[in-house]
Amino acid sequence: MFRIARKMIILCLIVILVLSGCSTKKLDFDMQNVVEALSTKSYFGTDFYEVEGSALVQMYGIEVENVDAIGFAGSGGVADELSIFNVENEADADTILQIAQDRIAERIEAYKSYKPDEVFKLEHAYVEKFGTFIVVGVCSDADAFKKDLDAVIYK
Repeated sequence: MFRIARKMIILCLIVILVLSGCSTKKLDFDMQNVVEALSTKSYFGTDFYEVEGSALVQMYGIEVENVDAIGFAGSGGVADELSIFNVENEADADTILQIAQDRIAERIEAYKSYKPDEVFKLEHAYVEKFGTFIVVGVCSDADAFKKDLDAVIYK
């Protein structure tokens, strides 16, 4: 009886290990794929335009060297934004993450008196770091944005 119980436990452990290995998704971050997949989603407004990487770096006031950037932003009347940055190391990524968080906070204050109906988007902005990548998403549905982003970057 002890042998049977022991074999059952070992079998259960093997099944658990196999199933947990199958559910693990690997990060596959391609900036262009992310922008192409998300920039046309309905949670971004219609006033949504591509912004050159160097302009994004300047908009954010980033002084880190070797920054790759790509994104879209709304006209001055809307807060919508999709920005992605990639740097050479995690320390620089942490710096840009902080800059992005600070920029969102500054924009909240600016929009309160300018366009209060856009403040919700900024208060629920998605700002995350994935290794050396930083993603900023300001849109009407941050939960849908996160779900769509995960579907693109995790394979």
